[in-house]
Amino acid sequence: MKKLFCLLFVGFTLFACNERKAAEADHETQEQETTAPEVREPYSEQLLVGTFSGIVPCSDCKGIAMTLSLKADNTYTLTEEYQRDQPEQMQSEGTWTLRDKGKELQLLQSGAQDSRDFDVINENQLRLDLLVTEREQDKEAYILKRTQASDSTAAK
Repeated sequence: MKKLFCLLFVGFTLFACNERKAAEADHETQEQETTAPEVREPYSEQLLVGTFSGIVPCSDCKGIAMTLSLKADNTYTLTEEYQRDQPEQMQSEGTWTLRDKGKELQLLQSGAQDSRDFDVINENQLRLDLLVTEREQDKEAYILKRTQASDSTAAK
């Protein structure tokens, strides 16, 4: 009888411990779900319409002044001015689209097959998407910021 009582006691104790651990695990899961950081919402095309500019590094000049105008009709104009003794300016136009649930901006130049890509940091900042080794030197150096006067012409 004592053996049976001991077996029952041990069995109930093990059962109770397992139930308690399961309840604690459920409680921890609920806490993690409520304290987890918010997932960044994908950016919509309307939020990115405007003008972004910045000076990005250049291997054979002082820098490249870039101005990117994203228009509401999904066309863009990109102006790049190489800061040399005799500045050289290039301009490209084409269409733009968002990829990867709004995390990447892709520029498709008219008449060209390749694209230029930017990471969407937030609605006010884009980062030129280059090889990781090029960006590791100074990640902040490849950022274009929304200009204060994101003129209404970019939205038209």
